[in-house]
Amino acid sequence: MPKCGPVVGRDSEIREVTGTLLSTGASARTLLLVGGAGTGKTAVLEQARRTVVGQGVRVLRLRCHDGASPPGAAALADGVHQVLTTVHDRWSPARTGAVRRTRLRNSGRGGELTLLSTLGEVLGDAARHLPFALMIDDVERMPSPTASALGLLLRVFRPVGVPMVLAGRPAHPGDEGVRQLTVAADRLLELPPLRPADVEALVVRRLGRPVEPALVTAVVRALGPMAGTPEAVLSVLDSMAERGDFLELDGHVCLTEPEQALRLTTDVARLSRLCWPAGPPGAAALDAAAAVARNLEHAEIRLDDLHRLKPGGPRRAGLVDRTLTPLVADGILTVDEDRRIAFAVPALAAALRALPTRHAVSSLHALITRSLTDRLGAETAGGGCPRLADHVAAAGPELDDALAVDVLLAAARTDARSDWSRSVRAYSSALRRLPPHDRRTPGVLRESAELSLRHADHPGALALGEPLFACLAAPFAEQDRERPGCIPAVPDRDGLEHVAGVWALAALHEHRLPPWGVDADVDAGPGSRAAVEYAPALAGFGALVGPYGLGPVTPRPGRPGGTRGNAAADRPAAVGDVETRFPRHRGAFAPSGGRRDREPCRSVQGERAGRSRQVSLGRRAPGS
Repeated sequence: MPKCGPVVGRDSEIREVTGTLLSTGASARTLLLVGGAGTGKTAVLEQARRTVVGQGVRVLRLRCHDGASPPGAAALADGVHQVLTTVHDRWSPARTGAVRRTRLRNSGRGGELTLLSTLGEVLGDAARHLPFALMIDDVERMPSPTASALGLLLRVFRPVGVPMVLAGRPAHPGDEGVRQLTVAADRLLELPPLRPADVEALVVRRLGRPVEPALVTAVVRALGPMAGTPEAVLSVLDSMAERGDFLELDGHVCLTEPEQALRLTTDVARLSRLCWPAGPPGAAALDAAAAVARNLEHAEIRLDDLHRLKPGGPRRAGLVDRTLTPLVADGILTVDEDRRIAFAVPALAAALRALPTRHAVSSLHALITRSLTDRLGAETAGGGCPRLADHVAAAGPELDDALAVDVLLAAARTDARSDWSRSVRAYSSALRRLPPHDRRTPGVLRESAELSLRHADHPGALALGEPLFACLAAPFAEQDRERPGCIPAVPDRDGLEHVAGVWALAALHEHRLPPWGVDADVDAGPGSRAAVEYAPALAGFGALVGPYGLGPVTPRPGRPGGTRGNAAADRPAAVGDVETRFPRHRGAFAPSGGRRDREPCRSVQGERAGRSRQVSLGRRAPGS
C-alpha cells in the first residue's frame, strides 16, 4: 500500500509553524501546537521542518524527557547540552563547559534558577553566532518537573533570538507541567479534525486509486468522533488491507465487508496510544474492555440491567466500579439518556472484540435474564422487556430451553410492530430451541414467515428453511405420535405450505434453490418428500428459474436410438405444474432439444432486434 505524501488538510497549520520557525532574531516567538492522539502533530512539524530547511534555516530537536538525569532542570540541561554539541563554532566548548560547571555548583534544589538562567544565556549566545530554531515534540511525555522547568525558562529566562515550536496533547486536569507550557507560549494552535473532503482525499492518497463514496462513508461512520483523526483513518485502512477487504471494480476501490466489520488496528501498543488519552491501560483493564465489547455486540446493555444484579456481588462490582466507570471517564464508553451503554467509536469496539479475553460472554447475559424472570416470570418479563430476547440468545446453554422459549416468544410477539428486526431474531432463536415435533413449532414458523414477508426480510425468511424442513420431516421420523406436546402425524398443512411458499420466494430472491434440486421426483429423504408434498411450488419455482442460470438443472435421461421423444412427456413434473400455475409461460419450458424451447428465444431475439432498430433510427442525424 503506498504511503501518504504531503500532509492532507493541514495547509494553514503548516504555514503557521513554518512562519514561527523562520522568526529568528528579535522577532523570535514560541508556538505550542496542540492536538489529540493521531491528529498529525508530528507530521505537521516534520513537513514544516523540511520546508524551512529547504530555505536554509537550521532546525534542532530538543529532547529532555528520555535522558538519565532526574526530572527537572537537570534533565532540561541534558537536552540543551545535546543541542549545543551540534552547534559547531569556536565558542562551543565554552558554552558546554559553562552548562556543566553550573550544574555541578548548583546541584541543590535552590540552584535550579541559576541553571535555567545559564541555559537561556548560552542558547541565546549560540543563536547569535549561528541562527537556529528549536523543535520539541511530545511534551505530554515530559515528567511534570521537567515541563515546569521548561515553562519557567520560556517565561523568565527565554533565549533571545531562538524560535521554538512545541507540540503535544491538550493538558489534562492535574497536569501542571503542560499547563505551564501553555501559559508560556506566545501562540496556541489547535489542530481541528479533518473535514469530510479531507478524509476522502486521505483515503484516496493512501490507497493510490479512486474509491467508491460508500467506502469513505463506511469509514467515517465506523470511526464516529474519531473520523477526523488521520491516524485513525489510516489504521482502519491498514486493517482492511491486511484482511483483504478491498475490491477494485471499474477502476474504483470498493468495500467487501459490512460496515460493522471495520475495525482499528489490533496492535495493542498502537491501539492504546490512539484511544486511551490518559495513558495506555494495563493488561487487566484491556482484557475487561475486550469483554465489554463482546457483551455489547450480542445485546443492548443498560446501567439498569447491571444495577438489578445482586447488590454487592462480584459481577456487579467488577463491571460497574472497576470496568465501566474508567471507560466512561476516558470517553471510550458513552451512556445516553436511556442509560444505554455503547462504544463511542464502533471501530474500536470491533478491534477489542478481536482481542483475546478470559471473561465469558454468556454468563452475564444469563444473569441479566434471570434478574427479571425470577421476579416477574418468563412470559411477563419477555413481554414487558422485549430486548431481553437478545440476552437470552447470547446466554446460549446457560439458560434452560423451556424458560428461554417462553421469554423469546413473548418478546417476539410484543416487538412485532415496534421493532420487527429484533422480533425476527427472537423468533429465530426460539426456533433453534424448539424441537421440530413441538406443537408450537408450526405456529412460530407461520408468525415468523408472515413478519419477514411483511417487511421484505429475505434473509430472515430464508433462515426458516432448516426448522421448516425439520418440522415437515417430523411426522416421518420414528417417534411417539401420542406423546404430549408433539405435533400430530399430519401437521398444519395450510400454515406450513404458506411458510414454504415464503421460503421459496426468499430462496429465489437470494438465488438459492431447495437442497434436492429442481425436480420434484428427486428423492433426498423424508424432509424433501414432505416439502414437495406440502409446497409443490418449491420444485415448480426451481424448474422456472433453472433454464436462466439461477440454479442447477437436473439433467434429463438420454433418448434411446437418438429419436425425439414426446416433449410433454420429457418435461419434469414440476415444469408442468409451473405451466399450469403460469399459463402465459406455457411452451417456454420445453426440453432443450425441441423446437418449443427455441421459439421463445427467437421471439426474444426478434423483440431485441426491433428495439435495436428503433434506437438506431432515433440516433440518426436529421436529414439523412
